[in-house]
Amino acid sequence: MTMQLNSRSEVIEGAKAVYTHLVFAAHQDDVEIMCGDGIVRCYDDAKKGLVAVILSNGSGSPRSGRFAGFSDAQMVAARRKEQIKAAKIGRYAALIMLNYPSSEISADNARLVED
Repeated sequence: MTMQLNSRSEVIEGAKAVYTHLVFAAHQDDVEIMCGDGIVRCYDDAKKGLVAVILSNGSGSPRSGRFAGFSDAQMVAARRKEQIKAAKIGRYAALIMLNYPSSEISADNARLVED
């Protein structure tokens, strides 16, 4: 998969080279909450592959429990690690993290829409 995205973005290729299902999610773990059917349909099917696009970087995540003392940078790293693990477990064809702060996610953000 070749694409030109914003300089903060990250594309992580999965084991599959087929892309049949696409999901956009605002935040990490939203894919797993709202797209269970797509994950299941693509999981063990060599002819189907899920591509997940995550808009935010996780810096605005709630801070409680073990995350209570986390800085924004620590939160970004934790959410990134969690999402990559979820993509591997779910056998996603690709994971695209656009890494926008939540405050920049809106239909008025031309760069986000372009990405």
